[in-house]
Amino acid sequence: EGGDKGALDGAIASKADAQVDIACGGAGASAAAAPSSRPRTSAAAFLGRSGQPQAAPKALPRGPVCVVWLRDDMRLRDNPALLRASEGGFAAAAPVFVHDTGCRSPHPLRGAALIWKHESMTVFCKSLSKLDSCLLVRRGDAVEELLTVISFFLGLAPDCRSLPPGMACTVAFNKRLEPWHRERDVEVAAALRKAGCNVEVLPGNSLYDLEELQPIERWQRWRARVRAEEAEARGLGEDAKARSGKPKDLEHISGFGSYRFFHHALEELGAPQRPVPTVRRLPPC
Repeated sequence: EGGDKGALDGAIASKADAQVDIACGGAGASAAAAPSSRPRTSAAAFLGRSGQPQAAPKALPRGPVCVVWLRDDMRLRDNPALLRASEGGFAAAAPVFVHDTGCRSPHPLRGAALIWKHESMTVFCKSLSKLDSCLLVRRGDAVEELLTVISFFLGLAPDCRSLPPGMACTVAFNKRLEPWHRERDVEVAAALRKAGCNVEVLPGNSLYDLEELQPIERWQRWRARVRAEEAEARGLGEDAKARSGKPKDLEHISGFGSYRFFHHALEELGAPQRPVPTVRRLPPC
């Protein structure tokens, strides 16, 4: 396990140092100027090892900023969070991947999965480069790293943890489904909102929202409705219990494990939403 953790840190560190890390107060970066004197510059000006600039800074237009927090959704097609940055009228957009040290997943990346993650990031970087954008990679607590990126794009001091009045930033990310990931996302979203950010959580990793699916509850309501219709057709009186349309106690135990639960939920919800369009342009990064 120690070797796997070291491999992950090494892979992320190599990617961050060699390609897409931004110098927001990181190792080797010079002290940031005050917000009033430091211009907003592109992240591309700070690509390179130890935070050393490789190109002359390119000024970013003033206006609202969108930070897209990416995890397992590094794709241009059917990516609601990235599409929000593309079509939201933002002056700048920052796709960000954070190796979150605060993640409590019982299944961390190990072995071959580390290599696939690294390759996925490499390919996605090339896709973003065709849109004149880039992927920013950070290591640390997700809240701290996202706020650092936000401060950089808004021209604030790197340690700024509360947006001044009049500055607008939206953080968009696709909802994850695993319980430990969902719990972490709620924590991060709450902290970002407290700092003054607008947080948008979008459905981008499943055909149906698990919180809306409710297969057991929907099956109970369906079965009670059918029972009431059958009782009425048989001519039972209105005071008959079957006519009430209320689910029986513990009825969810009946048929446990059956596909019918899921099937009835889908019947009520209808067809899932179609995939969102492919992102073909992004604001400067």
